[in-house]
Parts: sequence; C-alpha cells; structure tokens
Amino acid sequence: MLLTNSERSLKESRKMDKFKLNIFVCNGAKIPRSLKNLKYKNIAYINYDIKDENTLLHIGLPNFVTDVRHLSNNVKDLLEIASFVYAADRMTYRGDINSVEYNKWSRSFHFIIKVRDFEFWNQSTVKIKLSKALKFISGDKDFSFTFEKDRPIHENDLFDKEEFKFNPINKIKVILFSGGLDSLSGVLDSLINSNNDICLVSHKSSQPGITHTQKEIVKRLKKDFPNRFEHYLFKCNLTRIRAAEETQRTRSFLYSCIAFALSTAYSKNEFYFYENGMTSINFLDRQDLINSRASRTTHPQSLGLISDFLKEFNPKFNICQPYFDKTKTDVVEMFKILNKEDYISSAVSCSRTFLKDENHSHCGGCSQCIERIFAVYSNSMEKYDGELGLYNFNFIKDDIPDEVIKNQIIDYVRLALEFSKMNIDNFYSKKLEDLELLSGYVNDSNEDDLVNIIFELVKRHSNQIETAIDKMRMKYDKPFKENAYTEKSFLNLVKDKSYFKEPIVRFVEKIIQKINTSIPIAYKNRKPFNENELNDFINALLVHEKENYEREYPVIKFSNVKTIPDHSFNCTDLLLESKYLRDKISLSSITDEIASDIIKYKNYNHLLFNIYDPERKITNDNVFKKDYEINKKCTINIIR
Repeated sequence: MLLTNSERSLKESRKMDKFKLNIFVCNGAKIPRSLKNLKYKNIAYINYDIKDENTLLHIGLPNFVTDVRHLSNNVKDLLEIASFVYAADRMTYRGDINSVEYNKWSRSFHFIIKVRDFEFWNQSTVKIKLSKALKFISGDKDFSFTFEKDRPIHENDLFDKEEFKFNPINKIKVILFSGGLDSLSGVLDSLINSNNDICLVSHKSSQPGITHTQKEIVKRLKKDFPNRFEHYLFKCNLTRIRAAEETQRTRSFLYSCIAFALSTAYSKNEFYFYENGMTSINFLDRQDLINSRASRTTHPQSLGLISDFLKEFNPKFNICQPYFDKTKTDVVEMFKILNKEDYISSAVSCSRTFLKDENHSHCGGCSQCIERIFAVYSNSMEKYDGELGLYNFNFIKDDIPDEVIKNQIIDYVRLALEFSKMNIDNFYSKKLEDLELLSGYVNDSNEDDLVNIIFELVKRHSNQIETAIDKMRMKYDKPFKENAYTEKSFLNLVKDKSYFKEPIVRFVEKIIQKINTSIPIAYKNRKPFNENELNDFINALLVHEKENYEREYPVIKFSNVKTIPDHSFNCTDLLLESKYLRDKISLSSITDEIASDIIKYKNYNHLLFNIYDPERKITNDNVFKKDYEINKKCTINIIR
C-alpha cells in the first residue's frame, strides 16, 4: 500500500523511538490501515460531544459564534485542533521533574482528526508550520497529523448554537487575558492611554480559582471602565479524568488560536500578548533546565512560529508583544504610573495554584511567585501584595519548605548576579544560544540592535533584583534587633552568599554532605574490605536520584583505552571517583590516579573525588587538595 508523506514520516520516526508514540484519535476519526501496525506507547479516543457520557474533553465557546458564516471552516477546525492538542498535552505524563532531564522529558504525538476543510489542512506547508510551532513551544520531540475528510456536524454543534453577533468596530484591540499581573497591566494601560475598546480573551480551565480571578477582575474593570470592553471565555478542559501532566506548555497555542478566531471575526490582523521580556526569554540559568524543562510558552520565537503558522489563514496577521522590553519590575511599576496599585492584589500570577491552600491566592514558591515577589519589593509595593497575605508562606523570612524551591530562588538571584558582572561582549558570547533563538523574532531587529535591546533589559533586571534584596534586608534584618528571619529562609541564604556558588558546586556540596555523614557511621566498627565495597555503599546512598544517576557509566574512550568512572550524574555532567587509602596503598599511587583521571575526564563539567582515608595517610588536607582544586572543575573530598 502506498503511504502518504505524513504516514511515511511517521513510520521513520517510529524506527528511532520505539514504543514512545502517543496516538490521539479525534472527532470520530478512524486509524488508517497503513498506521495500524505501528508500535505505540498510548492511544486515546477524544471527542467533545457533551451528549456522550464517555467523552474525555469538554469544549465550549460561550457568547462567541451564532452563525457558521462568522468563522470559516478552517478556523473552526483550528479551534478544535488546538483543543485536542492541549488535551493530549495534559493527558500525557512527561516524567518526574526532579529526576528526568534533557530529551527524556520530551514526548512524541500523532493526531488523527476529522476536519471540515480537508484541502486546507492536508497542505504540507500547513502541517510543517503547525508541527514546528508546537515542537518549539512544548519542547517535545514530534507532533504529526493525519487529517480525514467529512468532519461530522453534531446537532448541538458548539459553533452553531451561541447567541452573540459580532459588530464591526474599528477601534477594538484583542488582548489575551490570563488574570496575571502582565496581562492586567496591559489591559489597564490600553484602557487608560487609548480610546480603543478592548476585547479580552481567556481560556476557561478546569481550575475554578483561575476563572474566578478573571471574572472578579473583569467585574471591577467594567465598573471602572463602563462600556469599554467585552470578555470571552473559551472552555476547554478534561472531563472524567485528572490531568496527568501539569506543565501545560501548549496552553499558549490554544490561547493564540482562540484570540486569532476572535480577531478574524472582528476583521483584525493582530492580537496582543502582554508578557515581560525576562519571563518570555526565560534565560537558561541551569544546564538541567533545557528543552521543555524551561518554559517557552511566550518566547518571541514561540509567538513568531505561531504567527507564521497563522499567516496560512491570513498573510497579514501578526502577534504583538508590547511589553517585550520590560522586566517584571517594570510591569509592576506600570500600576504605580497608572495610579492603579490597588489592582495588584486581584491579579494571580501563580503557576501552581493547585498547591495553594484555601486562605491564599498564591503558592509562594513557584517561579512566577518568586518573580512577582522580587518585583513588588523592588518597587516598594509589597503593601499591595505580600503584606496582604496572598502567599502560602513568605520565603524571605520563613523556612523554605523544600530543595526545589530553594534552588529556584538561588538560581533566580544567581542569574541576576551573573548579568551584573557582564559587559556587552561577554554577554553576547555567554548567552549566544539564547540570542540565536530570538534572532528574527523581535521587532525585525538586526543582530546588533537585538543584542543591545536584550543587554539593556538584563542589566536593568539585575539592578532591580539587587534593589529588591536590599529592601528585603532593610525590612527584616535590623542591626539592633533580633533577626526576624529563620535559619532556612532566603535572607539567611543571602547572609551565607549561597547564590555566589555555581549550581554544580551546590550540588557537589550536597553529595559530599550525604557521603561524609553516612560513611563514618557505616564503618565505625570495621573498615570496608575493598574499594568495591566502598562504592557499593556510595551507590546505595545515591541511587535514589533515579534516572539522573548511573553506576559505572559512561564508557569513556581516551587514546586507545576505554575507562569507566565509578559514578555519574547525567543532569549535571558530574563524574564521581572513589579512592580507598588502605593497607599498603601508597599516597603517591592515589595522587597519580587522580591526575590521570583529570586528564581522561577533562571534557566533563565537574569531577568529584571521594577519598576514604581512615588511617590518616593524608597529613595535611588543604595542601593535598590545593593543586587539584586550582582547576575549578575538580573537588577533593577526604572522608574519615
């Protein structure tokens, strides 16, 4: 049987990624015979017919469309496709965020969908642009599509039974509205500084708290700015099952498609996405945050790729990102400039609202909460935010509850510290990868202008974070009073200067503490029989790291010889070697082994040598370590 291009591509991808494919069959489509023999990880059937009690997806579009003529068939298909992609994203588990990194977090999807406009969707350019946008936004390996003709029209079709008619309005602005600080600031800015009427577009998720926040803000806006705007909620959420994945990387694609449909109905060639530049770029502050571990939901390239895809519907279409040259602190300052500071507490910026308790609107420890807290302190506007009790806990002065949150805070501050030490030349060289992702997607800027724009942005951000920390210390660290913060709080981390340390150094210190605490206890009454036994014990200590950790891996070729380290951590490119100074083993032989290992493993990020020396053959620890640790990629840990 002859295969279509998409089917052939799909078969090729299966050879490389056996049993990893997730297939979603949508809108009553059927799996083509040519695809039935493929190996797959998961298969699910999805439709949105509300009369079908077995449906897994609920889509609704209140007050949006009253007549089929308002939206073309391919735009109706687009809204359904975006909904199916979003549902599949949430139904498909990536893995444990603490133990899986690099491409292990990525997934592969194939969708089989019945559509109204088969000729449009079956174009290779449409499929390529759709797949390219989704892969970059989500960080996943692959999105492929098989489209089928004759999408059935249900009696209660969601596009045909609503009671709203669009009126042509020349001065209308379509804005994506999440209920967070950035989008709310953009809405207020537009209402106060222009005479445009505003059309707000939101996704009504399965989390009632987010929808409640959006509705409460809209109610207040309508009171303050009567007859200036409308608010449209697109309902798309899973039913009967709990989401397996909470990262929701494809949500911005769903948002964009909703806004595009509404813009099309209003005959507009653009919509507005208000998000500050630092959040949008999301600089990689740690090696283990690559790929989908670092969100690209509002990255300029994400919006650029979505815009490029939407040009297949309307060649003049564009997505505007007016706050790209602003930091989060700049966004918060807009509320002060607009004299709307009292709106701040009503906006919800938390990305993990499901972790907050009933008395607070924010969890207090996710990346968005952290960013928001620093921004309000930098502006001395905490009385409109944290002092109102919005957060589960106050990481500034209270104990930080877990390592993940602590590392997020330290990484956030350390990145600002890194920016503070850069000039424009080393900024360009060190952040080239991030800048290359932006090239061609920021206001048609040439390379030199782009570097200047981003460099000025990060330097301002760095100064603002330093200002925020100073103000936190002034508030809680009084010279003549007992400290108002706990031992495990952020202010104590500042006092300890933990943020000066490289992430790999902090990780090595954590491993050393675990090893140095456990080995003396385990071998209090007898010594290990040999080095293998010592490594077995270290393996038992570290094996809980799951997929990040490997014993005697990888095999490394040096010259004509293959060598294997005792232990390794893939997430940090860290190798561990154990040395046991016992009986007749001489100190000189150990030093030779270490020197040899440093040469063989020179291409690795960091080397940790754990030297068990119960007989104290090393008489001066500092002298022994000094020559090796001149190389900042090497740490010597002596255990007794």
